[in-house]
Amino acid sequence: MPCSTVCMAPSDSVCSGRLVPVPSDRYERYHASAPRGTNSPLQRYHRSDILRYDMVIGDRLSSTYFKENKRPFHGVGNLMVRYLINRFFQSNVRDIMTGYRAFSRLFVKNIPILSKSFEIETEMTLHALDKNYRIAEVPITYRDRPIGSLSKLSTFKDGMEVIAMMFRLFRDYKPFLFFSIISVVVLLIAIALFIPVFIDYLHTGLVLRFPTLIVSCFMMLLAMLLFVCGLILEVIANKNKQLYELLLHRQ
Repeated sequence: MPCSTVCMAPSDSVCSGRLVPVPSDRYERYHASAPRGTNSPLQRYHRSDILRYDMVIGDRLSSTYFKENKRPFHGVGNLMVRYLINRFFQSNVRDIMTGYRAFSRLFVKNIPILSKSFEIETEMTLHALDKNYRIAEVPITYRDRPIGSLSKLSTFKDGMEVIAMMFRLFRDYKPFLFFSIISVVVLLIAIALFIPVFIDYLHTGLVLRFPTLIVSCFMMLLAMLLFVCGLILEVIANKNKQLYELLLHRQ
């Protein structure tokens, strides 16, 4: 099959064109097949359009996913991850965790993969959003797993790994927002501890609960340190992003 635009071959194939493939599903739950003489859903995306993007995503959630999927917690997890990522990164990606994607050669050569299992889709999406890669989504038909087949995915274990990966990458990509949120939470707890001590002092002129006062003071200091750490890490993250862009344009 020609590889000039999109190659939907198995993941160990080599594609010499603009876009290269990612994993295919051995149960063919992402419907890539088509009658002879036609192309798969990603290939049907107009060639002049697809060449403008670095990642093309097969969007399950906008088509048959919720009708075909028989595991409700998977659907809830998909929606929750989509909401959090779009909220934190000010994006509008409709399907974060789909594995049916095509990438530009530039993207594949410059993405650091740290995850080792199911959370890789989340990592790729966040990397593309953070580095301003061009993303396109194409609705695809989803079929549920055949009866009798076993899934390697654990709803809760793999779901927690995805959420943990998302927050780790959120910390790395948006450190100021991440540490500011924690700083505000710690500060509110410190204020809640301090107010009763201050009220007692106004009524009696004495500090009756020194341990509570000490804890609240330390928590206020911790809140300030977290805020300053967020500022410093945000500067570092922005410098790293600038360096990434410079190295990318030299290729």
